[in-house]
Amino acid sequence: MPDSVLNGIVFILLAVFLILTRQKKQYLLICLGILLPLQGGIYNLRVEEHIIKFMYFPIVALWLFRGKKKRLFFSQIAIVGLVLIFWSILTSFTAKDPVLSLFEVSRYLVVFFMYVYITNHCDDKKSLGYILLSLFIGLFIQDLISFYQNRTGTYLGLTAFGEGFGRLWFWRSTGTLRWPNVFGAYLVFVLPILVSMMFIPMRRKYLISLGGLLGFTILILIFTYSRSSWVAFAFSMIVFLLLYFWRGLITPKFMKRVLPFALATTAFIVYYSGPIIERWEYRGRNNAGIEHRYKTADIAIDLISDNPILGVGLRNFSLNANNSIVHNSYLRLGAETGIPGLVLYFLLLAMIFKEGLKVVKSKDLLLSRIAIAILCGYLSFFIVNLTGPELRWFPILAQVWLFAGLLSAMKRIDMKIRYQERLNKKNKISEVTKTQNKDLKLQIENNNFIPPSKPH
Repeated sequence: MPDSVLNGIVFILLAVFLILTRQKKQYLLICLGILLPLQGGIYNLRVEEHIIKFMYFPIVALWLFRGKKKRLFFSQIAIVGLVLIFWSILTSFTAKDPVLSLFEVSRYLVVFFMYVYITNHCDDKKSLGYILLSLFIGLFIQDLISFYQNRTGTYLGLTAFGEGFGRLWFWRSTGTLRWPNVFGAYLVFVLPILVSMMFIPMRRKYLISLGGLLGFTILILIFTYSRSSWVAFAFSMIVFLLLYFWRGLITPKFMKRVLPFALATTAFIVYYSGPIIERWEYRGRNNAGIEHRYKTADIAIDLISDNPILGVGLRNFSLNANNSIVHNSYLRLGAETGIPGLVLYFLLLAMIFKEGLKVVKSKDLLLSRIAIAILCGYLSFFIVNLTGPELRWFPILAQVWLFAGLLSAMKRIDMKIRYQERLNKKNKISEVTKTQNKDLKLQIENNNFIPPSKPH
């Protein structure tokens, strides 16, 4: 069966189920995480001769069934994001292929709509749980596919969803994200959230299940043989511990739970130390890989120098660099959108971290722990993109905005919790005052009221 036909069938089935189900909000929130790593035409916008084959199903559906009308909340992240999208549209005027550039802008709009929806509709902890559950289900599916790839040296044949597309990587796991480094970037973005689950109070069976998924995912991360992802995850865990220490979350119970995780990770590294060391020392044949990366970096710097304001247009780097790809997402973004576009992107990341740190300070420890994990995921993402072009892949771009939406949603949830606490406190004071006034009235009626004496 052709891939396009299979994509169409799955698209129709998802749409039909959406129409039939009563729990549209829950269904669509779960779709977001499960479909995130799929590179096919369901969740992704594919370029084939510059024609968009499929609309972005979950977001279109979310807007069609967004329920009763209510005022939309726009944060500083949304404002900076809109300015970045507007600037990206301007860069298309300098592009060699403006249609390709505008296609990339359409993907930015898609993930921006996803951010706005999550911010405004993930309005309680239950909805937050749906999205986290969907992320873990999607992660588990990817782990199973990747384990099969690594153990058998073959693919499952899921080319309609991105598996085995392009170059063959029989010795490195890719899931359905086509490239090992892209798959590694996806994993290290989600892994810190999975780690944080180990320190959240829950039933033992859930803790064991998530712990098993954590160990399995770390093993799959090793199988990607992505050096940048290994470094990013290790560094993010150091920051994870520092933030936990800053929030006073490192307790004897925390140490009791972190010990098995540390031992299991160490065991994996020791067992696979041979392949890990071999991969770490690999520099390509006669250092050709390193030399190529330096060469493309020089090309990117030259393009930024020649086009410092508007750049060469989104997704037009290769057209101006002899079909080469620079292994640094920030140099690519600077070359394609100019220095202002790169500044706006870093400003966007700064706004995300600002929003996240507010949630980290929350008195609600569940929200605080998840916020710490998401910020560590962003840190991993930042490191990975220093040595790779992962940001050009749609699932990674979607992750950036999905987790930004979660942070903004958690900030709103925290505000609701604090407002409710103040309201309850006010009502409690009001009830105490009413009781005191009632007792005073009874004393006056029974002639038992003794007025307070004046100070001498």
